[in-house]
Amino acid sequence: TDPNDKSNAPIKGLHNNVIIRWPLFPKLLRDTFTREFTAPILRSPNKRLTEMQWLDILTAVRDEVIRCPYCGKETFASLSKCMECGRTIHINNVLSIEKRNLPLTDGNMLFIDRDDNMRVVHTAQDPTKLVVQNLMSEDIEVQTTTGQVRIVKSNEYFPVKAGLQLKLKIKGYQYLAKIQ
Repeated sequence: TDPNDKSNAPIKGLHNNVIIRWPLFPKLLRDTFTREFTAPILRSPNKRLTEMQWLDILTAVRDEVIRCPYCGKETFASLSKCMECGRTIHINNVLSIEKRNLPLTDGNMLFIDRDDNMRVVHTAQDPTKLVVQNLMSEDIEVQTTTGQVRIVKSNEYFPVKAGLQLKLKIKGYQYLAKIQ
């Protein structure tokens, strides 16, 4: 909502979902909406964000979407608690890539570019251990902290383990990533 003009603010009783959920959305998204949909920017098209800037912001928000391990609902990693059931969610590892930190939690889809490239799941043998499934057609090169290299083919898995370094190639572009 425009902090200086409440005429377009959500109406209690009519827009309850917006009123309840607005504070739960990541600060980046709330700040961007407030800036972009207030009078000064709305009246100055040349000051508005470009499509690519919006895409970067929405990608950053999507990077925060995780599944609650307790109720299975989607929530944001930055909340530390599930917005549905309220239970604390612990994120022990992230995949650091291109100035982004993707949470590694059970059921989480990892989007390196604009597609779902990997999925995090727990192992069948031990539900407390997580692995990452390669959903791409390209192989992923995984290097351990001791320097051993393993090639992970499409639909194969590698463990979520701090220190692993990844080399991925997506649509001709090479990415370097590290599990922390």
